[in-house]
Amino acid sequence: MSEQTLLTIEQIRENEYKIDDLNLYIKPYLSLTAKKILIKKILDICIINSDIKKIDFSLKRFAYDYVLSNEYSNINFELEDVLVSYDELKENGVINDILNSIPESEKEFIDYVLQKEIEQIQLVDNSLASVVSKQLSKLVEKLPDSNEINKMIPKLSKQINKISPDSFKFLTDAMGWSKNGKSGD
Repeated sequence: MSEQTLLTIEQIRENEYKIDDLNLYIKPYLSLTAKKILIKKILDICIINSDIKKIDFSLKRFAYDYVLSNEYSNINFELEDVLVSYDELKENGVINDILNSIPESEKEFIDYVLQKEIEQIQLVDNSLASVVSKQLSKLVEKLPDSNEINKMIPKLSKQINKISPDSFKFLTDAMGWSKNGKSGD
């Protein structure tokens, strides 16, 4: 598309959203690498990251339309107002015209892989094992390292030495420990 002149939203607006009269170019094919990047862009827009990943399907629709229109056509979306430009072009049928001009085989491949990626996210990233693993990782990050533990040992021993024998007796009775250190039944 380097030879193709980029169309601005202003040019489309001035032409009353009739893209047939403009020098609109639709790529007939994107490389596999370009499609993978395109799919990642869509997912990056619509995935809400928290402990469990959630797909915002209204953002997915926007991302799909916008990213395909942006990657397959020579329209230059104004980046500071992407949503405004998208809504304007969608409302006036331009986005649908672009999407209808993209070869079906291209859209079928993207739709299939996008759906499989979403299923994989829901199956793998949101599995019980994955959620527990993420939480354990957060917990482990908060644990002190060996240097911090070595610094804590003298402080702990001083604190333990300050505990009165009556307090130790109370603790052992409360925990049900016998004199031999085993739990009493």
